[in-house]
Amino acid sequence: MVFCLVAMVLAWLAIVLISLDHLVPFSPLLSHLSTRFLGLLGWGTALVTIFCLGRGHLRAIGSVALLFFLLGLVIGSYLEPPADPLEHLRRIHEENCGKMAAEVAPVNRGLWHYSMAGLVLCADAARVKPVRMLWKIRIANGLFWALAGAVLFLAAIKIGLPYRWAFLSVLICFLFFGTNRFSYFRYYSLAPTFTSMLIYWLWGVYLVMQENRRRFLLLAFCGIFFLPVLWTNHRQEGVFLVLLLGAAILVNVGISLAARGNACHRTGTATKFRCWGPLAAYLLFLFILLALLPQSADFRAWLAGGSIRHLGAGYYKYTWHFRHGLYLGGTDHAFRVRDTLGLTGQVLGPVLILYFWPGLVRFPVERKLRISLLAILPFIGYYTPLLHLIWASNVYVAEYYRLCYASMFWLLFSHFLYGLEEPLVRSVRRFCQPQSIVGGK
Repeated sequence: MVFCLVAMVLAWLAIVLISLDHLVPFSPLLSHLSTRFLGLLGWGTALVTIFCLGRGHLRAIGSVALLFFLLGLVIGSYLEPPADPLEHLRRIHEENCGKMAAEVAPVNRGLWHYSMAGLVLCADAARVKPVRMLWKIRIANGLFWALAGAVLFLAAIKIGLPYRWAFLSVLICFLFFGTNRFSYFRYYSLAPTFTSMLIYWLWGVYLVMQENRRRFLLLAFCGIFFLPVLWTNHRQEGVFLVLLLGAAILVNVGISLAARGNACHRTGTATKFRCWGPLAAYLLFLFILLALLPQSADFRAWLAGGSIRHLGAGYYKYTWHFRHGLYLGGTDHAFRVRDTLGLTGQVLGPVLILYFWPGLVRFPVERKLRISLLAILPFIGYYTPLLHLIWASNVYVAEYYRLCYASMFWLLFSHFLYGLEEPLVRSVRRFCQPQSIVGGK
């Protein structure tokens, strides 16, 4: 186990150092590594990570990975022109195959994903045989689907789901993640967002579900070091990571203050104000920071003025929602938001109500809060005025909907159904059990 952890840490350390060098060159050795080596390092790191974190579940994880490899091989990527996967294939062959790390653009150009795909897709001869290349594309798609299936299954196990419900969560993700126009997995398997999302999903689940304070801080520290990796691969997921990290910290602080207040109240050694005053002050501070400050036009102008895209004020205001003069955050009428949230976004509210309904799903409230955070993160980003202002002033309108991809709704749905299983089975058994005859022998 120790050897496995050391290997995983060293592999990720190598990836972080190469990514940092790619952004700010400091080592000629790292800059002149071939993309073929980077691809091997990427796949090796993914495998050792799954092996280390999935110990005790490797047979189940391997079975899921094999199933999704075969599905990805049979179904293949979406290649109907003018689909984005064709552009990603062009980038792999023209910008990555046979290159050194220093020859790849530093930001958002799939340094790791294209290198991993290139191990399969890069042509080994001057003339390319179309049928053979199509099979290579199917194999690459299958490998990425297998990796995604393994990561999603491992994440589901981490939140406490048994195998059958963990597998259901993977199916829900594959079937409903994307927009009503295309499946995320078939459309984006060749895009660098794919591997960046896997890092975000796995790290995010381990961070949010971690209750030990020291381990939480360690995972948060690791997340900061993942940022250069995501920035060189596909930076959108780096934004998701920062948003989830901030939300997880705020939730953990709130849970800690609530636990202290509850313990203090039970002992009866202090007044209610002493017990619950710190939590009330914390919630008031969050309200002022997240909701009241953005009501100031000067504050909005100052914050938006520091955006990395330098968008004009009239541009990002298309996504703002004002009511009675109050800035309430974002709108769900913007480009593709409703298409991306789809049916899952519509049923998420009712599911959350039933999930927290007293006595219906018998899980600790703290665990429910953590899993819910993973599901509702886009809504937090859209409808919290400060967070929406930061997001809307840094992305083009055509990219505004992508915050929807920060949700891990499938974990909430599966955990909710798993919580209903026991009372349903108990009710069915009670109904089917033969009634005893009074006075009979």
